[in-house]
Amino acid sequence: ERGGANAVAIHGRTVGHDATIPADWEALEEVVIQTKTKHPHIPILVNGDFYTRHEFTNFMERTSADGVLLGRPALYNTSIFRKPPSQQPTTHTNGSTLPEDAIYGYKSPLLLDKTTVIQEYLREAVRYDVHFRNVKYVLCEMM
Repeated sequence: ERGGANAVAIHGRTVGHDATIPADWEALEEVVIQTKTKHPHIPILVNGDFYTRHEFTNFMERTSADGVLLGRPALYNTSIFRKPPSQQPTTHTNGSTLPEDAIYGYKSPLLLDKTTVIQEYLREAVRYDVHFRNVKYVLCEMM
């Protein structure tokens, strides 16, 4: 706070921790909880292998983290930030509540067709004159 930070981002990996090894959510959870306890007014953003909305919303609820930062997960699951419209059912026909992963996971009805997402990305890349190497990288990651 004294240093003037408006927010703090905490990653679930440490230096030398290769991206092929899953982020350490237990350590991340411990650090976030301790940081929030000591500095409750600074927003804490978390990062590290949250591949579904269900994963990061549960983590945020457990730790009181204020937000999430995503890199590869947002490319792999291009609809990860979509929220259900208020009219979307969150219950089965028998009245029981749908599990969050059915609403927010990889089989979610919220997910947009990947072809549509790629076409829209390409339109935006042309619009903003994105370097072709960056476009190629993003497209490869989306696939």
